[in-house]
Parts: sequence; C-alpha cells; structure tokens
Amino acid sequence: MRILRLLLAILLSCFSVGLYANHVLGGNITYECLGGNTYEITLTYYADCFGATTPPPEENIFFFPTVSGCANAFSVPFQFVSQTEISDLCASELTNSSCQSGFLPGTNAVVYSAVVDLDVSCVWDVAWETADWNYFINMDNSTLPTAYLGTLIDPSQGCSQSVVR
Repeated sequence: MRILRLLLAILLSCFSVGLYANHVLGGNITYECLGGNTYEITLTYYADCFGATTPPPEENIFFFPTVSGCANAFSVPFQFVSQTEISDLCASELTNSSCQSGFLPGTNAVVYSAVVDLDVSCVWDVAWETADWNYFINMDNSTLPTAYLGTLIDPSQGCSQSVVR
C-alpha cells in the first residue's frame, strides 16, 4: 500500500500545475491635479507578506475613456516609489511579522506613481488589476478573482473637482 501511495504521489507531481501567490488585500488609486490636464496619479495596494515576492520596478495602469470616440485607451508604466510595512502588530512584535520572515500576519503598503497628461474632452476610467488577490478574505474564491482598483478622472472639471470610486 505504501508503494502505491508513493507511486501515486510521484505521478501526480509530474502533472502538477504552477501555483500563483495571492497577496493583494486592497488598495486605491488617487490623483492630484498639477494644473491644466496634467495629473500625478498614485497606485497604493496593500499586500499580505506571507509568501509575497519583491514588487516589480513598474506596474502598468490602464486608462479607458468612458465615452466612445473621444480618445483611445492607453496604458502607462507607473514607477515603484516605496514599500512600507504597516502590519497591525504591537511594536514589540513587528520583528515577528511575515514581512520580517516571521510567522505573525504582516502587511506592506506598496506605492507606484506617474505623471500623466489626459485629454480634457474625456472622462477617464483609470484601472489596475492583478491576478494576485488575497483569497483568505471573505469572498467566493471558486474562480480565484483578480484584484481590481480604479478611479474616474474628469479633466473638464478642472483641478477643483475629483471623483474617486
């Protein structure tokens, strides 16, 4: 019986499927109007540190016009700005967080940013997604959903108006 189990384990390992880490807990896309149609846009996501890898040097953010025909969709590579541990632990326990190779729950805030000029005649749906959603949170994970963050920017409103969703 042991030999049969061993053979079955070896056979199954030959047909194993690669696993992907699921670590995004949430986040947001914010922006600041720098004047005219120029915006500094910041992506911040919160990552569970258990098994997390080093953030890439850039993340692609997508810009979709909400009305057809006003402009073309495009993407912009946002540059890595920072990674800061924000674990909800007592100060004396921070060295034991998963961000520090420990076993207590740890969380990093990961920040990317870029300056973008937007067509004033469009309202822009700014979006980021990754297949790295944390499936330990309270959700139906039968389809392993992607993490999606977005905001709307309406340059026609000038620098005083902002719409965040």
